[in-house]
Amino acid sequence: PFVENSILHGIGEHPEIKTCAIDIRARQEKNPETGSDDIVFEVQDDGPGIDPAVALAIEQSSRHDRTRGYGIANTHFRIRLCYGEDYGIRYNLNVEKGTCAQIRIRALSMEELEQLLE
Repeated sequence: PFVENSILHGIGEHPEIKTCAIDIRARQEKNPETGSDDIVFEVQDDGPGIDPAVALAIEQSSRHDRTRGYGIANTHFRIRLCYGEDYGIRYNLNVEKGTCAQIRIRALSMEELEQLLE
């Protein structure tokens, strides 16, 4: 849904914009809240950017809030359901241009992964 939103809101709603660059990155880092090892994915585009009020509403949305689309809110809800309140979607609004969505999940050990697959 992040790449879809980059295209839909970055190009689809702005006919004057002919191209959109989308970068997808991932890194492992310590969670400042829990001290656990996490994986942080970033999806960043160079479009017109997200309104800060909209970004905040998405971050604070619940599963039952259907005033906006389903994709990001559903992803946010499912990540929090699996990993807890310290995880999910955040928007980095300090980018020069465009939108940067950060998706944080807990890094699982090989033993945890094997248990999930059993």
